[in-house]
Order: sequence, then C-alpha cells, then structure tokens
Amino acid sequence: MSLIHQNLEFHNVAALEDSPGLPGKILPRYPAATRRFLSERGRFVSMESTGCEIRFVTAAPNVRLFLSHLEADQEATVYRGEFLVGRYAVPMGKVTCLHLAPPERFDWVRPELLRGAFDAAVWRVCFNRATAVFHGIDAFGHEVRPPDPSEKPGKRWLAYGSSITHGNLLSYIFHTGRILGLDVSNKGLSGACQIEAAAADYLADGVAYEVATLELGVNMRDGQFTPQEFEKRATYLVERLIGKNPQTPHFLITIFPNFDDFRPAGKETTGTQNDAAFDEAIRRIHAKIRHPLLHLIEGSQVLVHPGGLSNDLIHPGEFGHAQMGANLARLMAAHLAPH
Repeated sequence: MSLIHQNLEFHNVAALEDSPGLPGKILPRYPAATRRFLSERGRFVSMESTGCEIRFVTAAPNVRLFLSHLEADQEATVYRGEFLVGRYAVPMGKVTCLHLAPPERFDWVRPELLRGAFDAAVWRVCFNRATAVFHGIDAFGHEVRPPDPSEKPGKRWLAYGSSITHGNLLSYIFHTGRILGLDVSNKGLSGACQIEAAAADYLADGVAYEVATLELGVNMRDGQFTPQEFEKRATYLVERLIGKNPQTPHFLITIFPNFDDFRPAGKETTGTQNDAAFDEAIRRIHAKIRHPLLHLIEGSQVLVHPGGLSNDLIHPGEFGHAQMGANLARLMAAHLAPH
C-alpha cells in the first residue's frame, strides 16, 4: 500500500497518523483499526516501519528531510533507485535532518546502466525496526513529485509472516524482491504472527498486491494454539486472500527448520510436535483449496542448512537471509514467469 502526502509516496504505510510524541506523522504498517484486534505484542510491532519507504523524484540539487523515531534509535537507509547512498542515524524523540544531494557520478555514465526495477531518479528513504516519524521536507523551492508507475517495479509483493519475514532490511524477502524485481510490502509481525481475522481482513481488503507469500505457524506453536485452531485461522486467511485476488499467485510456506526440528530422538517437545502438525495443516489447506495459483513451498527448501541460522537456532543470520532470498526467488520464479 502506498499513500501520497506532500507530493511524496509513503510505501508500505497503512496510514499517516499523528505522532503521540513530537508533532509529525508516524508510518505504521497496519492501521489502528486493525492493530487493536491483534495480540498485545502485535499491537506495537505492527506499528514498526520495517520496509516502509518515503519515495520521491526531484531535480533539486539539495533536499532536506526531517525525521525521528518513536521508541528507539534506528537508521534510515537511503537509495537512489537501487543504488545505496548511505545509512543515517535517526534517534528516538529528536528531529533529525537528512541532507541529500544527487550522486555526482550518475551524470558520468550511460543512463541505461543505472536502470533497474527502480529508476535511478527515485529517492528512496527506507526504515528499519522502529516506528518512523515524518516531520517534513524542504527542496528549496524545487518541484517534488511521487514516482510514476514506470519508475517502480511492476508487481507488488505482500509478505506476511513471523519475525523472520518481519526481519529488517537484510531479511530474505528483500533479497528475493531485489532478485525478482518485486516491490515488497513487509507485513510480518515479529513474535506476533497469530493470523487474527482482523489481520486477514486487512491484508485482503487494505493491501494491493500482485504476489503474496504466507510464512505461517512458528509464532503459534508454543502450546497457546492447537493445530486445529491454527488450521482454522490459516484457512480463513488463505480463503480471504484468494477470494479477493483470485488471479494472483499466492505461496504458502511451511515453518523454516529450527532448533525443535534438530532435537535428538526421544527428546522432542511440544514445539517439535506442533512444527510437524502445523506443517501438515498447511499442506492440507493447499490440497483442500486446490486453487491453480496457490503454491506450496516447504520451509526446508528455503533454509537448506542449519548453518544459515544465528546462535538462537531459529532466526537466520545475514548469510542465511541472503541464501534464503536466492532460494525463494528461484522457487517463486518457476510459478511467476507465466504471469
């Protein structure tokens, strides 16, 4: 989802809401009307601006963007098109000025070499794991406009899942998106992907997309939810999304391998059992719905070796995310080519 405000595009932002701190607009990924029906943790991680972007095009030789973060010190990562410009500290509760100037060497090379899924004229200010606050922009009298559709990827990707999907700007979904030329809308919920009906309804009715991935189960396997309740919620999500977008490819992803899958025989836990039960539920949903554009991807096809994990043996490290991104891109591409 993208919003237009002050001639800027706010990508992956559900609504521009008044900040409860310094005057400005927060950039949440889920709207307030949905957040209040999520779990207690879901209510605040859904506000994090992970993967949200402020995008614009201008001929201005200097631009100042005024930003802060609501609850934690974080960075803003700036690109021109697909080229990294830099990472800038944006502290909590303090308005910070990012002074941006066009890369000088862009004028030295053939323009076609700079073109990717994003046009090199597009400024992209990308946010990470905190709630970003927008305070204003100053282009010193020069015109500013949102990017045209031709200056952005042609297909939008809805990515829903756990902290592994929520991740950060190095998460596997951003690697996959870059490889496939997809515009990622990160709707992951770190530690809070519980497939509430309100979340399903928002994703179906409030997010425009041409591709969707659903990484489900790992945040519900701790015993709070039975396999039956998980299957009921997951079925509702898939049916709502496909019912709203029947011509769109959707990918179900089973739980990525983790420490509960690596336990010795005889030392299995509830998590081990639920991993298997939830994965079977996902496979049943895929078989039951039998939609030609609903595809099943096994998590073990994406995370192929435990060495891709960090030392908690559940969250991938940077190499793991990069490897997962390449694997998922290959698996998705086989089904996206005709579309």
